[in-house]
Amino acid sequence: MLPHAIYFEALAALPDSRSHQWREIAAGLTVLRLVDDWLDYEENIIANEGNDLARVKAIVADIPQNQTLRSVLSNITMAIQHAEKSSFSVVAPNLLAYALELERDAQYALSEDVFQGIRERALVLGDKELVTQSCLKLGRNYRMTRRLDLAEEFYTEGLYYAKTTGNRLRRLTANTGLVKLYVQRGDLQSAIALSDDTILEARQMDNLSALSIALHDRGFVSIAEENYPESATRLQQALQLPGADKSSILGDLGNVLMNAGDIQRSREINYALSVTARERHIRWIAAVNLMCAAAYDGQRDEFERYISTLDVLATRPICRFEYHLVAADGYKILGQPHAAVRHAEAAAAMGALV
Repeated sequence: MLPHAIYFEALAALPDSRSHQWREIAAGLTVLRLVDDWLDYEENIIANEGNDLARVKAIVADIPQNQTLRSVLSNITMAIQHAEKSSFSVVAPNLLAYALELERDAQYALSEDVFQGIRERALVLGDKELVTQSCLKLGRNYRMTRRLDLAEEFYTEGLYYAKTTGNRLRRLTANTGLVKLYVQRGDLQSAIALSDDTILEARQMDNLSALSIALHDRGFVSIAEENYPESATRLQQALQLPGADKSSILGDLGNVLMNAGDIQRSREINYALSVTARERHIRWIAAVNLMCAAAYDGQRDEFERYISTLDVLATRPICRFEYHLVAADGYKILGQPHAAVRHAEAAAAMGALV
């Protein structure tokens, strides 16, 4: 199979080769191929100004300066340029940073490719910590795109390596991923049991950051149980702890408040997240929730404006699925059953792709 084939597919799907997104993906592909050549063939790629490294740096420099990916990719080329010899340890931290940036931008297929590459090289080198990290991130990627069997496979692999290295924090991270996976499968009994065990272990470790994650997960489980007071309590507890992932927790709290009927507070939280959240998917969900809030308030014109805007912006499969799902709920709330059925059918069709 062609290395990094998903990058070629992503580029082929973009109509405008002059767009920022096209340039970012093309630069990422070029950097990854440079890394492969440097590691696999130990080519002398920095011998002269007309070499591969200089060409790749020029492609990266074509990304607008205000885009985070430009600096992330530049760090990879700089690491290669200043390395005394070819070594995966030289580029591994920056490759991880690149994959994480793709994940924040909800480019899950591309980040999956990078994390898979990191995992494969780490396995060969016997770097169990790096294997653990990449497996847990692959689990999250697959879970976010609803490929739950693959997600479970990599969470389980990450959990195995975390146990063999005695890394309790990584083990808790694997457990929190599995809790969300069980919720997505509808296995609330397993989710509750594992979540409670994870909270207990985080308390025993006296790790407040891990405890925040575990309490957040318990709040997430309570949403699925439709126990909104319990969920709000857990989420508020998680939010107050050091190291809390505030944007993610607030996103779930906004969802809880909407389901509990406090539309105004939910709207305030989601509006703030739609503007300030670093992770693109959180910003997207916040915008979708604002559309839902308009339906709950009976604001048909505002709801239709969101429909028109988000229909254009929902370019990724996971985003289109969520857009159609919430649009169906919104039209149902507004008493427009035919439109609700149309979007529900579209969501079902998109669900097979994510």
